[in-house]
Amino acid sequence: MIQSSDAVRVALAPTRAYSELVAKPHAPSSWFHALAGPALYGLVLGTALSIAATHVASIVGVVSVALFWSFVPAVQLFTAWIVCRNPSVRIELPRAIELFFLTHLPWSMWLFAAAAGTFWLAPGPTLVQGVVVAALVPLVWTPVMIAAFCRAVLGCSVRDARRRTALHTAITWGVILFLSILADSTWARFGGGA
Repeated sequence: MIQSSDAVRVALAPTRAYSELVAKPHAPSSWFHALAGPALYGLVLGTALSIAATHVASIVGVVSVALFWSFVPAVQLFTAWIVCRNPSVRIELPRAIELFFLTHLPWSMWLFAAAAGTFWLAPGPTLVQGVVVAALVPLVWTPVMIAAFCRAVLGCSVRDARRRTALHTAITWGVILFLSILADSTWARFGGGA
């Protein structure tokens, strides 16, 4: 079972932490443990967005927001499956996905920092600029963590680790771009745009 301290260790020193986690004896892998990562990420997303919108984290608010945004962990689970398939070393897919979701700590911290920013900054350019600048840390660090995961957990070559990391990044940003275009065209269709 993954501990929260494992996510911190992976965020601070991904290659070393992943190498230690793979070498450490663990209980047999299960899909329950593999799906705990996406579920936790959904809960973090629901909590942070609920706080950002209302400054309150009520159970109803968190659950409803988490359900509305549940496609985000689903997409991340799909990209994890893409990255983890056909590893060079024998590791069970559920265990690989469980370890993969440790890479979400920087984004989770960013979500909570952005939500906290709504308490101190008024909505507007300053808040948006702060959120965008703060996003640079997980934006740059997550691919480093994913490449370390590919090398240490999946046993990939440097080239294959880069390929899998690029594929993960392309799918993630492709989905974000698609949803942005869809939202913009839907907003314009219903009279929200010029």
